Amino acid sequence: MSTRLFSFVGGDTGLWRVAEMEVIVGEPLPAARRLEIASGSEVPSDPHAAWVLRGITSNERYVIHEERAQLAAKQQDLGRPEATCAALIPIRKNVAWWTLTQDERQSVFEEQSKHAKIGLQYFPALARRLHHCRDLSENEPFDFLTWFEYAPADEAAFNKLVAELRATEEWKYVEREVDIRLVRKEAYQILSVKAHDIPPCTIIPIDHLGLTVDPQENQRKKAAAVNAVALRPASMSQIPLRNVAVQLAARRR
Repeated sequence: MSTRLFSFVGGDTGLWRVAEMEVIVGEPLPAARRLEIASGSEVPSDPHAAWVLRGITSNERYVIHEERAQLAAKQQDLGRPEATCAALIPIRKNVAWWTLTQDERQSVFEEQSKHAKIGLQYFPALARRLHHCRDLSENEPFDFLTWFEYAPADEAAFNKLVAELRATEEWKYVEREVDIRLVRKEAYQILSVKAHDIPPCTIIPIDHLGLTVDPQENQRKKAAAVNAVALRPASMSQIPLRNVAVQLAARRR
């Protein structure tokens, strides 16, 4: 089974919650609540899947040796605990792009648009993996799927990156693009905690406390100060805490 093949399934299941889907140009994708990512040839069975996008990883193209070395040195792995935000950006380029010769596309990508040079400015804060759809079939709805992961604090940097790329000569050849922003399912943060052993208004990520919160409370669109039950790691039982006021926020609610 090839681990170079990845499927992105938009539906009702998956670790990543869809926070926003923005059409940049061209046709939209049907709405989806969650995203599941699978590797290999087997696609997860979701009877309510709105779409499935497939792509295969490959060697870096259109980059010079020096840039490839810098990418390898600076780019972080996916799956970092702090990288609770993500973006899936499917892109399709027009016929004019694919009728260019290889060296002409190289010129647009490297010399005119400086695609790799722009991207290098934002590593290692951003982690990414590029998938080629056209290598599977010219009938795929997109040519490229780029998956990014980053910490909430780096969201502004990510927005700046995509804005810079969309202003380049290369993007004149893009005829369809959808910007899908996501938040990892457990990516919630305690904004304020009032308890005898914690100073008021302390900002503490849940990961740092080793606590989780009742998942039903996580569904609230607008969280308020509530009496909560703090949970120790899964191996231990629930322990109610007295007079604990917890305010929860989810990215991009």
